[in-house]
Amino acid sequence: MRYPHIEQRVSSAAKAFEVALDLALMGRLYRTRRFDWPSVPDPNDGWMLDLAFAARADFIVTWDPHLLHRPNPLPTRVVEPRQLVALARLP
Repeated sequence: MRYPHIEQRVSSAAKAFEVALDLALMGRLYRTRRFDWPSVPDPNDGWMLDLAFAARADFIVTWDPHLLHRPNPLPTRVVEPRQLVALARLP
């Protein structure tokens, strides 16, 4: 939440605190194994791949260019939200 482009989108301190508490609680309840993801240039993004790997996720939905425009070492597809909506409409 400290990234400038994220901070600008926080509408209230109370909402930011609520989200931070939710994330902290989830991280406390379940910790995934940490892996090294050399294809992801920002080491702070590795947790997303760690979670996807542990959950055997079908998709990672994000706007993060580090995940969208890099080779993905997982069988998990990385898509933008609008792409996921389009995929959901397929028969």
